[in-house]
Amino acid sequence: MNLRQKPLCLCIAIAFVFLFGCSDDENNTGGGGGGGGGDLGEVSFDISGDIEGQKSGIATVLPDEDHDLLQISLHDYQPQTFSMTFMQLGSAEVPAVGEYSLGAPVATDFNAFYTNTEAGHADADEYNEFTGEAGTLEITESSATSVSGTFELTLQYLDEDTMEPVDGREIVITNGQFTAPVK
Repeated sequence: MNLRQKPLCLCIAIAFVFLFGCSDDENNTGGGGGGGGGDLGEVSFDISGDIEGQKSGIATVLPDEDHDLLQISLHDYQPQTFSMTFMQLGSAEVPAVGEYSLGAPVATDFNAFYTNTEAGHADADEYNEFTGEAGTLEITESSATSVSGTFELTLQYLDEDTMEPVDGREIVITNGQFTAPVK
């Protein structure tokens, strides 16, 4: 084999592994489409106001000790239509069972924000709460490897130029529930 053929063979071998090595999910832990699945965690909720419908997707708890924060990341995929994050500032510890406030940074236990990407990422709309409490997050089960809970909240649309809330533009999220692995 000459030197030109070695990189080509390596690329073909890597492509073969990606195409065939991961094609069968024997443990049924993967997930396709918009829903969640297995080790990806799951989230579902109802949404009304500027956006109407039922949403479902994947959920992950992401402790970040380097920046002293914890994120509960919720989103769908294929296609991605939303991303919602509950962020705890000042602690990377997995939250204990209990009820937590959602809303503005510093004023609540978790900052909450929702990004609507139904029109694509370039035209995404951001919903947030910068001044007070927006809702509640109840952690119903918590361990070093998994967190489950429920949530309800109301967030306001933010003008992308001024980053100020726009009167009358909001979303109301109800019946939220999730189970997420700690990554």
